[in-house]
Amino acid sequence: MLNVLFEGTLKWFPAMVKLHKPNTASTIQVHLPCVIDDDTPFSGLNHLRQLMLRICIVAVVLGPGVLGALWLGLGEQHVFTQLALFFGKTALLTFGGVYAMLPYMFDISVRHFHWLNTAQMLDGLALSESTPGLLIMVLTYIGFVAGWQAGLIGASIVTWFTFLPSFILVFLGAP
Repeated sequence: MLNVLFEGTLKWFPAMVKLHKPNTASTIQVHLPCVIDDDTPFSGLNHLRQLMLRICIVAVVLGPGVLGALWLGLGEQHVFTQLALFFGKTALLTFGGVYAMLPYMFDISVRHFHWLNTAQMLDGLALSESTPGLLIMVLTYIGFVAGWQAGLIGASIVTWFTFLPSFILVFLGAP
């Protein structure tokens, strides 16, 4: 049926139905060189090794370097140092997504460090459930409340140390 309709349209309205004949330029497939191709010699990957080394150096400066500066400047028991250390470890060691991480965060933040009370933590969980970005909202809220008068600094430290490891792994894995 469609074939008859197409032939009739071609016969009576040839300007509406144009048959496209591919030219030779559109049929030739150009193979551009890839970063890692089948024929790439291993010596051609030196620039990737240098890039990964630079990323590792930046990772050490931005992660352990900032943590060391907090540790030396404020001391081990300061809330900012504890926030950085705890959320840095949590970012590296927790797997399973947000809902696997939240009970652990609840327990450590409320019962161990006493950064928040149970009502404040439930407020943070309610806030995060009502907005996009569940994890970032809860963690930033914990950092803000734990930071007391310097809440923005606490929230920034928590956000920094939570997401820095994942960004470094992404940059290392996909240069």
